[in-house]
Amino acid sequence: MPPRFFPIFAVVLVGIAHACAWRGALGQSAWVWLVVTHVPLVVVAFSLLRKAEVLGDLYRPAAGDMSKGILAAGIGVGVVYGVSLVALKVMPATVARDLFGVIKVAGSVSTLTRGIILVTFAMIEELIWRAGVAHGLEARFGSKRAPFVASLLAVVASAASLHPSIILATFVVGILTAVTRKLTGRIVVPFVVHAFFSWITVEMVIPALWQRIQALG
Repeated sequence: MPPRFFPIFAVVLVGIAHACAWRGALGQSAWVWLVVTHVPLVVVAFSLLRKAEVLGDLYRPAAGDMSKGILAAGIGVGVVYGVSLVALKVMPATVARDLFGVIKVAGSVSTLTRGIILVTFAMIEELIWRAGVAHGLEARFGSKRAPFVASLLAVVASAASLHPSIILATFVVGILTAVTRKLTGRIVVPFVVHAFFSWITVEMVIPALWQRIQALG
């Protein structure tokens, strides 16, 4: 597959993943749909990046990667929590309905399994969007703007979920990972950002918001 076609391939498959996963299409769990749609994307992305001989540079670690990633993730979590609190005051019923759907999927596996899945998918999604898709967009948008366009396409694909919380999270983490990808030229920090953002949001932010919803009666 030519690199320029990979962004389209990613948007279509991830869009299908979101459309099917959050509705239990064909009686399959959300996790099954996510795996089935993301595996071919990872394979193609890895192949394209390996052929371009950029994998080594993208995954090269450096001192301070962990701290930078955690700091950026903390900022993102704060933004999401703040926006969610505002939304909860303005449209509590909508927020409750949205979070219930997310909790139903997240709660279908154990805490340990969920943690492993969140970290694994953070790595997978960074390989797909901020590496593979961004690489496919560089010829048209340049290496500096490509990660941001890639993140925008990820938001477009997430819209198929029809979950405002998923779209918001994708937007926030997309901005943070695009910025860190641009600043570092690698995807190690974006991976750390994504992993910590996902874990903290699912394990801490969502339960805190759900408690507020229950308190409202």
